[in-house]
Amino acid sequence: MRRKSKGKEPLLDMQLFSHRNFNMAISASALFMLMLDAYFFVLAIFLQEGIRLSPIHAGYFIVFQGSGFILASFFSAKLVLRYGKQILIFGVLLLMFVLILQLVLFYYQAIDFRGYIVMFLHGAGVALVLPSFANIALKNLPQNFIGNASGVYSTLQQLFGALGIAITGSVFYHLTKGTIDFQHFYNAFFYGTLIHLFCLTSVLLILFFLPKSILPKKQNDISG
Repeated sequence: MRRKSKGKEPLLDMQLFSHRNFNMAISASALFMLMLDAYFFVLAIFLQEGIRLSPIHAGYFIVFQGSGFILASFFSAKLVLRYGKQILIFGVLLLMFVLILQLVLFYYQAIDFRGYIVMFLHGAGVALVLPSFANIALKNLPQNFIGNASGVYSTLQQLFGALGIAITGSVFYHLTKGTIDFQHFYNAFFYGTLIHLFCLTSVLLILFFLPKSILPKKQNDISG
């Protein structure tokens, strides 16, 4: 504000936050990253120290998740163009279903092909949701706000990703109490998942309130 009063370009123009769609998009993105980075952090520890998988075996789960993300990325943009925010809502619901299904599978230490399929679906869900947040955040902003908006969006993603690891990681390690007992690790993973489900529920609520017109539509789908 001081720089602007002196006629200088401010580092961050606070008028940017007067745009409702931008605020909703960065809030949804922040909550999503609060969940996503922490999810991978907790999952890696749980698979190796809770279920006692080797690092290579645990890495297979991440490979399948990445494969789902890459494959879904090829058609997620087209689906969003055709169906709008309904695809984002479906993606969030898919992720919530995957997290609940994981709780069941990991309780019985099911680390066979079923676990890999669930991870593949997780990656697909992320691909359906995450890329569109940037489009929502930047759409309909005045040209002079685009640079500020991009910087704020990227910074908040990184900040909340790290914050999610700190919050969920603290809860996870508190509940394991320094033991190597599976039940302690499962309980910690369970409560970590509850945090992630809360974040996704909040993202879902934001998506419901977003206007349907916020995402671009495929023009040739509109018939007279």
